[in-house]
Amino acid sequence: MLDEGHSGLVVVAASDLGDRVERHIKRARKVTTKQLKADEKVVERDIEEATSASGQTQQQQVMAESEAAVREAEAEAAEAERAAEQYSTTGPRPATTW
Repeated sequence: MLDEGHSGLVVVAASDLGDRVERHIKRARKVTTKQLKADEKVVERDIEEATSASGQTQQQQVMAESEAAVREAEAEAAEAERAAEQYSTTGPRPATTW
């Protein structure tokens, strides 16, 4: 449990990296370590799946962000056009008679 205004950091690393990780956590008031056991083959498979899926997911995310940016730009352009019409139009032109 963390008190309000406090934060925590969870680092999962290979056991031989533990000392290096702790050296980089300079302002920690408390460090707790726990040895986890994992099936290396399952971990490797999960990493491969995540890597291949993340490439597709990343591409989908980029496309969605691009589409959203286009929609936002179109909405801003339409709003600017409406504002320009409002401020540039002073009323109907008087009819000219010759």
